[in-house]
Amino acid sequence: MSISLKFPAIALAFAAFAMSQPASAVQEQGDAAAVKHPASVIVFDQKIDGSAVKLSYIFAPDKSHAVVYGSDQNGRHTGKALGSVAVEPGDHRDIKIPLKTEAKSGDKLWISIYRAQDGGTAFDAEKDVSYWAQDEHLPSTNGFVVR
Repeated sequence: MSISLKFPAIALAFAAFAMSQPASAVQEQGDAAAVKHPASVIVFDQKIDGSAVKLSYIFAPDKSHAVVYGSDQNGRHTGKALGSVAVEPGDHRDIKIPLKTEAKSGDKLWISIYRAQDGGTAFDAEKDVSYWAQDEHLPSTNGFVVR
């Protein structure tokens, strides 16, 4: 057999092998494509810009609300929202959250993200659910200090 005939014979053998594999072996499964990324937020200690807090980064898997909380004398969040902003699904940078109550230098504030249960633009503490409420391995909030 000549050299020019050996290469096509080998290529034909590999092609026949590839064609005999089931479709699931070469295609991505539907379940893997449906997996969502978890909600996340990055916020740093900061000077307040007017009456708003700035999030450096936020990812929301669904229509959501980013909510700012104050803290008590022990540094734990109070559960009283100081401000919120509606966030569309996806990743966003440099989001500003207007505050209803003024924060002063040295205050520790907290950020949490909630899924908008009714799709509304206003945060509803009784209906909207924190992404982290059902997963104890993730932080329930992110803290930062006003400079």
